[in-house]
Amino acid sequence: MTTERYRLGDLVVDGAAGAAMRDGRRLDLPPLSFALLLALVRRAPEVARRRDLADEVWQGAVVNDETLSQRVRLLREALGDTAEAPRYVESVRGWGYRAARPVERFGAGERELTTVAVLPFANLGGDSADDPLCEGLAEEIISALAAVDGLRVIARTSSFAVSRMALDVGQVGERLGAGSVLEGSVRRSGQRVRVTVQLVETAHGGHLWSERYDREPSDVLELEDEIAAGVASRLRSGLAGRDLSRRRPTVNPAARQAYLEGRYHFARATSEALARAAQCYQEAIALDPSFARAFDALAELHWFLGFYGGARPREAFGQSTWHALRALELDEGLAETHALLGMLRKELDYDWPEVERELARARELSPTSADVLLRYAISGLLPHGRLEEALAVVEAVVPTDPLSPFVRWWCGAMAYLARSSEHAADEGRFILRLDPNHFLGHWLVGMALEQVGDFEAAAREMERAIELSGGTPFTLGFAMVPIGRAGHGERVRGILRELAAAASTRYVPPSAFAFGHVGLGERDEALRFLDEAIDERDPLVMPIKSYSFLDPIRDDPRYRRLLGKMNLL
Repeated sequence: MTTERYRLGDLVVDGAAGAAMRDGRRLDLPPLSFALLLALVRRAPEVARRRDLADEVWQGAVVNDETLSQRVRLLREALGDTAEAPRYVESVRGWGYRAARPVERFGAGERELTTVAVLPFANLGGDSADDPLCEGLAEEIISALAAVDGLRVIARTSSFAVSRMALDVGQVGERLGAGSVLEGSVRRSGQRVRVTVQLVETAHGGHLWSERYDREPSDVLELEDEIAAGVASRLRSGLAGRDLSRRRPTVNPAARQAYLEGRYHFARATSEALARAAQCYQEAIALDPSFARAFDALAELHWFLGFYGGARPREAFGQSTWHALRALELDEGLAETHALLGMLRKELDYDWPEVERELARARELSPTSADVLLRYAISGLLPHGRLEEALAVVEAVVPTDPLSPFVRWWCGAMAYLARSSEHAADEGRFILRLDPNHFLGHWLVGMALEQVGDFEAAAREMERAIELSGGTPFTLGFAMVPIGRAGHGERVRGILRELAAAASTRYVPPSAFAFGHVGLGERDEALRFLDEAIDERDPLVMPIKSYSFLDPIRDDPRYRRLLGKMNLL
């Protein structure tokens, strides 16, 4: 057997030991099942054909398709995997099987990762005013643990999502691929706050560590490093006794409380919640003008508004840039801020060397940060048509945030842009299993169907996306491509009139009009609006080199001029 070892998500596959491990625990796999798993990771990312698997796993014996299918089913059952939402073994229709996630080969001297999920702390006091504190404390602990070598920490989106599912710790572990879960509670009593935490092993429900803290309200938010040190020391014995503090500058407690309240509202992402988040961040800055993370948060909020059409991009990205630069003046070591600034250099300036410089600094500071990786894929790879690389980077984020519709949408979007329609549709279906009413799931399925020429089915999916999204310009713009190509020109013209009327009172991305004219086959108008989109810094024009529905205009000299304006020739 090979001496190599492989990582597949949260699995470690050790060829020499003949074992597969998850969070340091050996899985009970029959020899044939392990041989099948090893054959798949050896060939990753390529597809393992049925006949190749038969030759390697059964060593030349005659094996029919039914026997192989049964063995794959047994392997999936042993791993807690499914064919409908594969985490480890993916079927490739008509060909065979492949590893469902990127595979990393590593040497015998390297440590495997231990995965932990931090759930939002329960508010036992009953006062809803303490909800931001409960979520904020958990989020701060996630941030502290993410910096610890040897730990993989499930991101906020996924760990908070399972907390709403009424699952036991074993089920949480299965859904998130986590070997342990940190639970906690907060109870306010008079002028004191009691915080209780417990670290639980997901396989057997055993308690690994627990602690209780009594603090003044102003001291509660200083607990995260102390709690993170306890978790890390218990999970990684080699870290015991080490100082895990991040030596952060002292922050005014009231400013920190306002910042965490802003994070709480920002996570809700409604227009009202975003406005409240902005107020909270500004209050935090007023209370403590040296609070770098508050400036970073405000920069992220303005970027969000510009990217998703909540404000005119040039103005929103300009404000975002100012706040990001101020954050870095105060703390040059903020990796996510460097990555955000890289995105902004892309959006505002099309300055690709500067984009790469900021993203390289971000990756140097925090090479495993999910935000850094996503921003690198979106800004450093996607605009240049490096879609296979971008998809691999986003897929590497999935094990740390497996239940995030945002991350899964980006996986699907990268697959769609890479012309991998079935993969894109699968990600859309996964989102719909998480939330049947999530418009982005229908968006992915609809655009994937458009890409393969099934325009009527695509139009139906996109109409559903329009309905569920409330008719956002983002959804309407893309929807007009398959609707128009399905022959429903009057419906497209009606949408264009609706968008034109809306544009008289608020910002509507020019890309929406461009895509509508693409759906109608009106080249001149499509190119005119694409040109306007570039001038407006409309972010939806960024994949101009990769949208399959723009293929019919790529031979036009005006298309080449558009690429020139974006420095993408």
